[in-house]
Amino acid sequence: MIRQTRHNKLFLYLIILLGFIGGYIYYSQVEIDTLGIVPIQESNLDKLENISIDFDVLDSPTFQELKIFGEYPVLPGVTGKNNIFAPIIR
Repeated sequence: MIRQTRHNKLFLYLIILLGFIGGYIYYSQVEIDTLGIVPIQESNLDKLENISIDFDVLDSPTFQELKIFGEYPVLPGVTGKNNIFAPIIR
């Protein structure tokens, strides 16, 4: 029994070692561009500098006609399903 667990551990360590070796060989031969990793050359935040938000939509008659249905504010309550795996209490 002890011999079998030693063999199992040996195979486990061998598989892990082969995984590391295979990963190293694979990633050492693959160029960075083929992985889709591209170094950032310029910031995209400069493009956001000239953005403006148009709040005129909130003043439109269509938006003003919207109504709230149900409870406001929403009151917390019992929601969801019963746990089907819970023990039955009788």
